[in-house]
Amino acid sequence: MPVGRIVTITGATGTGKSEIVRVLLTDPLQRIGLIPCCTTRPPIKSDIRGEYREVLSFESMSFGNRKLYIWDTYHSGAQYALSICDVDRALKSDHQWVIILSPEHVEKLFSYCALLNLRKQILPIFLEAPTQKTLRRRMDKRGDPPDFIQSRLESEREWTSVAKASAVPFHFVPSGTFEKVLVNVFELV
Repeated sequence: MPVGRIVTITGATGTGKSEIVRVLLTDPLQRIGLIPCCTTRPPIKSDIRGEYREVLSFESMSFGNRKLYIWDTYHSGAQYALSICDVDRALKSDHQWVIILSPEHVEKLFSYCALLNLRKQILPIFLEAPTQKTLRRRMDKRGDPPDFIQSRLESEREWTSVAKASAVPFHFVPSGTFEKVLVNVFELV
């Protein structure tokens, strides 16, 4: 029976998560797919193609009392969720999958896989953040509005300590140049 592996990429906004995932998805030596998250928001320019599956509402996707999502959340006026079906399909496949998640959502995915005795199929990677000044400069350079930048810096400030205190065995990749971080991620994958 094929056993897929899910690589989670976690880190503060501006650490290079999306760019790393883009490289992983286009590398011909890697056989990696992207697990989508469901969302009620329309696509935006910075989304990776296939990163999100837009739904009208989560109520329209319910099926009686059956739980359909590993986690769901409300953020910035939209709902987001991770489908159990998408995760199960990835775990039953014969290749690797990648998804960008917050530390909290990696914990929920890890717990779900633990229930299936498939914890070893999760490779959680945490990209350590550079200074807040560097993150602010990167977000400003890509055109993020000042209120968004401040909100993200505040909400993600504790992510490293949360990840280190977590039961999830994160692989911590030190901050550095994009090339160095990418090499470290490729060594893990």
